[in-house]
Amino acid sequence: MSDPKIFLEQAGQHARSGDRDGALRLLAALLAEPRASAELLLPAAFQAYQLGELGLAERFLRRAVETAPDFAPAHTNLGNILREQGRLEEAIAATETACGLTPEDPMNFANLGSLFEQIQRPDKAEEAFHEALALAPGEPGLLDALGRVLLKLARPEDAMAALQAAIEVAPKLTSAHINMGNLYQEAEQFDLAARAYVTALEIEPGALSALGNLALVHFRQDKLEQAAAGFGRVTQMAPHDPVAFNNLAQVYYRMGQLPAALTACDGALACDPGNRTALANKVIVLQEFPDRAAVAYLQNFDAFVTAARIDTPSGYDDVAAFNEALFGEVDAEPDRFSERGMSRARQTRDIMLEPGPAVRAYAEVINGAVRDYIAKLPTDPGHPFLATTPSAWRLEAWGTISRVIAAGEDTHIHPDAWLSGVYYPRLPDAVRNDQDTGGYLEVGRAPNHIVQTQPPELKVIKPEMGLLVLFPSYIYHRVLPFSSSAPRMSVAFDAVPLP
Repeated sequence: MSDPKIFLEQAGQHARSGDRDGALRLLAALLAEPRASAELLLPAAFQAYQLGELGLAERFLRRAVETAPDFAPAHTNLGNILREQGRLEEAIAATETACGLTPEDPMNFANLGSLFEQIQRPDKAEEAFHEALALAPGEPGLLDALGRVLLKLARPEDAMAALQAAIEVAPKLTSAHINMGNLYQEAEQFDLAARAYVTALEIEPGALSALGNLALVHFRQDKLEQAAAGFGRVTQMAPHDPVAFNNLAQVYYRMGQLPAALTACDGALACDPGNRTALANKVIVLQEFPDRAAVAYLQNFDAFVTAARIDTPSGYDDVAAFNEALFGEVDAEPDRFSERGMSRARQTRDIMLEPGPAVRAYAEVINGAVRDYIAKLPTDPGHPFLATTPSAWRLEAWGTISRVIAAGEDTHIHPDAWLSGVYYPRLPDAVRNDQDTGGYLEVGRAPNHIVQTQPPELKVIKPEMGLLVLFPSYIYHRVLPFSSSAPRMSVAFDAVPLP
């Protein structure tokens, strides 16, 4: 019987000589070898990872965890592999296990903080980064990460203190200067923001984030020529990144250079077919030409925006009982910070993080509705929305409970998702009446900061309890102004494509 170490050594030799298939055959033989130790399975996982086989790497790490449950490096690396596959909740579980096994290791807490930040839980990320800093006091990378998270938690003074501490320890830490610039930009202190980004570029001239953010500051200062030059430089340096193309499109639109704006939109779509920000920008640009036929083709409200009452979810006597249960669970969820433009409203965290029975039933309803939506879509491989229909997705969902939206919500899109929607479990009389459109859902209007000289095509949907509305995530939408003494609750969702 072969020594398992031989399989690993020979796999490495084949990989180094370019024989990928041979290396994978030997790794598969090693995986099937019952005598392989956790210490051997770990480097085997690394070899599989280097060969681009994340699934095989995961299997090695899971074998290592089964073989030696207290072997912390296996849990650490399993968390990293799961993260790369977009399986963030599983990655968090693995990383939390690693933290428990090695409570003296700041790296695992740092990884945990980054994961929580990625799933939009800056509160939990802050806790993890503080744990890491307790083990590695003054570590500048951790202070930098903490400052970034505190900014997301709308605590600018605390964020400033953390970032200043990071810069004091490591004056040439580029990311800390960029985050400092982001802090100033959030506060609309644009001159200070620009100075921070320039400092970052003096340290690292090719820092794309600093270049892009400096161009964004110039855009917000209405220095359009400088903004266009900055975003143009980023597109040259990172020709496969759609972000700068999207920003460039908005600059050219503001400058009135519609053909250049359209070219920038198409540049973003060449990088990422179906990119939601690019599609949203393209609709706005085409509207301004105006090319109403092209706008109608991209938005296709008749085919893409749907509204229907749900069937009674399993386990409930009727939709009304389900609505009451869903309202109770969502209302009990912790808050996350509301979007700008909202007043007297609270928005919950992602309710899929710790779902109760009603939220699980909601997820079943939504997943079924997404499948039905996809099945009924027209066939058109040339349409960027239809051509990028996902075969698998994960749900993110949150509740918004409001009594007053005085000026109406600013329109927005959901750029990370493919399909979005909203369900209404509770509505006040002020929204349910037919006398006005207060509290209704409006789709198709550009954000307030984008000037449109041509009237956009709009669709207004009256909310009804038990109604589920679905729409592509690149279509701008908002809640129209309303005021009520009773709460209006909507439970929105995103279907985020899986890799």
